[in-house]
Amino acid sequence: MYNWKKITAIIILAFFALPVNQAAAIISPDRPVFNNEALWTARITFMDPYEKKEALLCSGVLVSPTIVLTAAHCLDPDWGMDLLSTVKIHLGAHNISDPNMVAYKPSSFVYHNKYFTTVELYDTLSEEDYPKGFDSSDIGIITLAKPVKKIKPITLPNKNYKAKGTLRTFGWGMINEEGDMSENLLTAVQYDHSKDPDTIKEYKIYDNFKKVIPATAYKDNLSIGTCYGDSGGPLVDKNNILVGITSWANTSDCSE
Repeated sequence: MYNWKKITAIIILAFFALPVNQAAAIISPDRPVFNNEALWTARITFMDPYEKKEALLCSGVLVSPTIVLTAAHCLDPDWGMDLLSTVKIHLGAHNISDPNMVAYKPSSFVYHNKYFTTVELYDTLSEEDYPKGFDSSDIGIITLAKPVKKIKPITLPNKNYKAKGTLRTFGWGMINEEGDMSENLLTAVQYDHSKDPDTIKEYKIYDNFKKVIPATAYKDNLSIGTCYGDSGGPLVDKNNILVGITSWANTSDCSE
């Protein structure tokens, strides 16, 4: 995940294409997370084999008492470690020190069958030759060993649901260029640029662009959006309906 340069502002439609792509923390949040808001946002950690301590892996979202949706690249089998034995899914609070935060262990991982078969070809092909479905297959599912009982899962859309009003993303990722990860759940408003001519030109190479929401926002000439560690975090509309998850972006600098 961390060796990619495409990591931040694209958010994939999670359920209009249940097949979701790659991203990462909220830069320049536009407001604090409200009390008891978005408790379905998961903080996914793992035991860093080099630092020998727990580290942030990704974000995610609780979609049923036993299922957390995240990005497939967060569960990369080529990381060289047994992620299943070391990953923890934290839910129920907005700060990592809050005693209400509960850690859950996973029982299994499942990811879209196209993602890791196509990502292996990423560095060997020109953009015009990318395999079909690559841009909309970054979806992973974590099954929890025990059900979550005190947190209501996020509301899922119907098949033909159209997002209503302003979009908003949530995540636990990086907050500055030094690589510091947030101790608090963060949020930022996002705008769908899929109808923008420049955006269409930039991403027309992707076979499933209609399943992608190119989303970001600006404040004081700075980008407001996701960064490393926000991958897999939810994108919701004004009704808190899940419409996508964070996947990737065309930048290595989250403030761009």
